[in-house]
Amino acid sequence: MQLPMPVIPGPDVTPNPFRGLVSVVLASYNCAATLPRSIESLLAQTYPNIEIVVADDASTDNTAEVVARFPGVKYVRRDKNGGVAAARNTGAAATRGEIVIFGESDGYYDADYIEKIIRYLHLPGVAGAINLGRRVWSDKGNALVRMQNDQFEAICDLVEQGRRGTGAWAFHRAAFDSVGGYDLGCRIGSDLDLVFRMQKTGLKTTIGARSNLYHKDPDNLRAWWKRSYRGGVNSALYRERWHGMAGASKKALYLAKYAGMALWPLYLALAIVWHVAWLVPFFAVPAYLLTEDAMTRLGWTKGVRRGDVALALATPVLLYIRRLAIGYGRIQGFAKG
Repeated sequence: MQLPMPVIPGPDVTPNPFRGLVSVVLASYNCAATLPRSIESLLAQTYPNIEIVVADDASTDNTAEVVARFPGVKYVRRDKNGGVAAARNTGAAATRGEIVIFGESDGYYDADYIEKIIRYLHLPGVAGAINLGRRVWSDKGNALVRMQNDQFEAICDLVEQGRRGTGAWAFHRAAFDSVGGYDLGCRIGSDLDLVFRMQKTGLKTTIGARSNLYHKDPDNLRAWWKRSYRGGVNSALYRERWHGMAGASKKALYLAKYAGMALWPLYLALAIVWHVAWLVPFFAVPAYLLTEDAMTRLGWTKGVRRGDVALALATPVLLYIRRLAIGYGRIQGFAKG
């Protein structure tokens, strides 16, 4: 899928003079444990004129009590869980700002995040913006965390070079309303879907600057598998809205490719007990996983250049685990669909 390509402002572009109200919507479902740090990071922003709205998607934890500890933070609650798109729309309806930013209730932000994300929203035809920068919110420094952080850095490099597209998190309120907000039927990549619909009306997105979101991405293999599996299921069920429904031949080809990759450990065993020729597919699998897209390839290269031997060796295994989980999830999704 070709991601939406943003406008990349030149060094001579004057930053946005806007100093009006910026609304930040935090869609939250059972995020009471992480929500305080998210709110605290927003309250500490260098941009002074903001409002924070927490949109509770029918949580069963003590989200309401957590928000009550922060005077001035607005709280709205949905009666029924409807997913992140529905929660974001509910939160947006309760805002007053000319610019709306959709934040993460399981993440926190650098102090200059808002100041930077809005800096080029004044450009002609620009309706949305995103900052470049994401890190895993974790106190662990294991190979999984290091790999993801390298890949996030690779994404930033590619976007700045005009070689990769991206979504957006900050929007002019009028533009957001003009396309009807988030699509409630889009259960994966709702942010990208929103930007695609904006672009169809002639609107553009841009990048602000480098400023980090620290997000609760997986920092252990169990969480890595679960998120990858869910992504596979949702991809099979909902991604067709952009690609067209996958036919029988396309699904069969995917299953064959998945089976060939899933047998990776067997190839080594066959090379040992039968014939050395089986080393060809054994080495072909990690080679493919490391080079199938620029983000993965450049992220892996960053670790190699640092001399991180452990990460260089662990990355193919981590990518293999992810591919197994995604494939299994897609098969489940195909069956449900």
